Amino acid sequence: MGIRPSKPVGNNKKRYSKTKQNTTPLNVSPLSLLPTELILQIASFLPRDAIAALALSCQSLRLALPNSRFRLPWEDKLNLLILLEQDLPGHTVCRYCRKLHAIEKADLYLPTRLMRAPYSKCCWEQMYTLITDRVFHRRFSIIVFEMAVKQDRLGRDISKLLGLLSYEARTDQMDGHIERHSVLARVIDGCLMIREQRVCFMPCSHQEPLPRNARFNICPHFTLSIQTFERLSGMASRFDRSDLPDMEACPPGPDLIPCRHCHTEFRIDFRSFGDSGTGVSIITWKDLGESLLGDKWRSLIGNDVDMVTFDQGSIGTAFEGEDYRLFKPDWSLEPQLRKKLLKQKSAARKNSR
Repeated sequence: MGIRPSKPVGNNKKRYSKTKQNTTPLNVSPLSLLPTELILQIASFLPRDAIAALALSCQSLRLALPNSRFRLPWEDKLNLLILLEQDLPGHTVCRYCRKLHAIEKADLYLPTRLMRAPYSKCCWEQMYTLITDRVFHRRFSIIVFEMAVKQDRLGRDISKLLGLLSYEARTDQMDGHIERHSVLARVIDGCLMIREQRVCFMPCSHQEPLPRNARFNICPHFTLSIQTFERLSGMASRFDRSDLPDMEACPPGPDLIPCRHCHTEFRIDFRSFGDSGTGVSIITWKDLGESLLGDKWRSLIGNDVDMVTFDQGSIGTAFEGEDYRLFKPDWSLEPQLRKKLLKQKSAARKNSR
């Protein structure tokens, strides 16, 4: 049985020469039909970021320009990415690390994930030090915020992105109280809005309106604590009324408190659970705006103290889709929570003896 001779090399070359070349925008761009001199004259009137964007669609310009014209400063690089993003529905620009992030990989850009992602260290540091620790819960992501608003503008499904920005109800044993925390995000009229609810349960031996050592960041301009609670007019009388027998949650009425420096408003409700203790609910509504460049977002994270104006209750009503006063705090007290509160009550009695 003989050995079959191999095919001549020339046949391989002939086969590959028949391969059809891929058509790219560089080859079909109308600009490629113009003389190079005219293209360079047009480019001379454009900023550097616009020249770089134009060069991506015009091969003649890309070949004619020296490489130094594409070495963009930091700010021009961001402007270039913003220009490119307009034609990339599946990506969004990060204004901190100057990169395009894929929306389908949005879950990679949560703070808890960024802690383990060296390539996104810049994003993580900015979110944690400048934003997350001061204003939002620790799962909030400015990158996912931009993704959700962009996808909403394009009319696409944003339920997954809103789920990443939200925070399911979680109950934790804190120092002297039990706290249930939840966050819900929605996009209303192109703006990202958030409702954050904290319900704190305290043993009946606790005689103060708020947990003793707790501090609740309402917004960068106000932190709720026992000390700042005294400055809120009308709150003390409502707390006293919550001790009445079979007292229902006090209606919020006009007691919604707006921030004067950002688009945030909150309300505080109290409730008595008899021998099981007392509860306080802190509900916050925030309007983050349409993007990180908007005035609403800047008022939330900036150091400016300019006054903002909006109708009281408008943020909560827009978020709920109805009168904000119809939204009721979650006062459900599970048997396990009730047992923990009773244990804290017994421990407080022993310590007082």
